[in-house]
Amino acid sequence: KGPNLLKNLGNLIPLNTKSLKKILEKNDKVLVDSRGYDSFGAQHIVKSYNIKLSGSFSSYAGWVIDPDSEIIIIAEDSANAYHDFKVLRRMGFDKDIYYYQDSIQDWARSGNPVSKVKLIQPNSVKDLLKEEKQI
Repeated sequence: KGPNLLKNLGNLIPLNTKSLKKILEKNDKVLVDSRGYDSFGAQHIVKSYNIKLSGSFSSYAGWVIDPDSEIIIIAEDSANAYHDFKVLRRMGFDKDIYYYQDSIQDWARSGNPVSKVKLIQPNSVKDLLKEEKQI
């Protein structure tokens, strides 16, 4: 039988803030945020994975995403989301793949939970360790 043909799989499904909130309440989807580290660190949706689009996207995605998962992509724009979508399809992710088309700021302004990660540059780590600050 072999794998499903790409042409027989569903298209990328757009979600706005209201529909994303609704779908996250119903099901346990995997949130993949492919924006850059700085954007993700500044603000991201709680429980999302940051798998940067450039570089080893397919390797990292293969490590952390269950192949039977439905995925929601958070990207810089629709072109990047579509690129992520194509890569994930080629990797064998056959379930529904969604794209959050609003911004993280829209998500936060609607009262939804967000988180942030403080990014530390490598040259700053040495100084922090000297000062015995917790990293």
